[in-house]
Amino acid sequence: MRQSGMVICCSAMLALILGGCGLSASVSEETDPYSGEESYSREVSFASKDNFERAQELEMARDFDGAIAIYSNIYRNHADDEVKARALLGWAHAEHSPFNPDRDADAAKTRLRMIVEDYPDTEAAAEAATELDSPGA
Repeated sequence: MRQSGMVICCSAMLALILGGCGLSASVSEETDPYSGEESYSREVSFASKDNFERAQELEMARDFDGAIAIYSNIYRNHADDEVKARALLGWAHAEHSPFNPDRDADAAKTRLRMIVEDYPDTEAAAEAATELDSPGA
């Protein structure tokens, strides 16, 4: 158990170092089911604030495919519901941007509904619900 704590601690330090570079780190850990200890699997994933900032920069530069790739990567690889919901919200905004030549309002609405249904206790859920209720949605 002590060794697994050390792995998580080192992983967190690595994420802090890499986070400043706009990178993310994902660490998986599993116990040996034959070791006599309780078997479990744990995954720790880090999404730095820089990832969201980079996606927003790409949106402003009208690189919507790049922004969507970052948001979808955060959504698929992060464990925290708040972060996942925020990534879905950014993804929906990039899909629905009036400047996006491949604008897809239906896909954006689907993502907004996912936030409200799958992550109802997040700040992003309140924003998504408001956007779904707006007349232009």
